[in-house]
Amino acid sequence: MLSILGRRLRLAAVSVGSAAALAGCYVVPAAPPGPPPAVLVRPAPAACWHPGWWGPWGRWHPGHWGACR
Repeated sequence: MLSILGRRLRLAAVSVGSAAALAGCYVVPAAPPGPPPAVLVRPAPAACWHPGWWGPWGRWHPGHWGACR
């Protein structure tokens, strides 16, 4: 009886320890608040920079190079 209880406790301890160790391995990349920095490469002489904007649901749409209007 003691060996079964000890085995279960060891298994539980290993399971909890493994989960805790693996939980610390994944790091969520932290993006800076606000829009991402603009790319300063102009692809064509007739292109214009269209700045980014905040979408209707709070999502940032990055700026892009496009035809001048």
